[in-house]
Amino acid sequence: MFSSMYFYLMVVVVVFALGDLIAHASKGRLSGMMMVMLIFLVGFLSGVFPADIIDQAGLTSLSSLAIAMVLFNMGTTINVRQLIREWKTVLMATICMVTSCLLLLLAAPIIGLDTVLVGMPVINGGAMATSLMTAAATEKGLTTAAALCAVIYSVQKLVGAPIASAMGLKYAKKLVAEFRTDPEGKMAALKEQQSGVSAEKTRFMRRTKNCTRRIWTSPSCAWADGWPEASAA
Repeated sequence: MFSSMYFYLMVVVVVFALGDLIAHASKGRLSGMMMVMLIFLVGFLSGVFPADIIDQAGLTSLSSLAIAMVLFNMGTTINVRQLIREWKTVLMATICMVTSCLLLLLAAPIIGLDTVLVGMPVINGGAMATSLMTAAATEKGLTTAAALCAVIYSVQKLVGAPIASAMGLKYAKKLVAEFRTDPEGKMAALKEQQSGVSAEKTRFMRRTKNCTRRIWTSPSCAWADGWPEASAA
């Protein structure tokens, strides 16, 4: 029982649940993902968790499918209008990514070009980039670079998560203070924004439905048009 796939899957789920509970109890001051990483770290160092617990839980085989689904979901939830409104944030993020890439390239003679190429997406892309680059490095036989992906991501989370949580809470308090100054005006603006988003989603779904109908209808029409000729031949 304690060595089956379902048992280790339950352990992984419980660890992630504990991370979310701690994040909720601390009101966002402690990142849930950071707490999950700390629990796994303590479990690995103490020998409570086996080193291949993810493999034994059967999650490795699902990683490629999960990554594709998460990336697709992230892409479909992007609000272009909001990105345009928050152009300063987009510009700052772009500058930070370019700067980190340039610094890594400068360190290439010291740490190696393979390490630099593996580290760039991890530093700028987060969990999804870490999974993709780890798998790619493992397939190429770059075991050290694959391990470095996990190290970079873990250190980045441990250092950056508390800072990001503090900044997020500070901004949330600012939004609450602005809302309390004019609750009715803020609610009216929010409803107007939501109605615009709903209308945009409706138009998107209509275009998607029409496009899907054309995709399925065109081959059928082409086959039907060519069927009499094929029969006569």
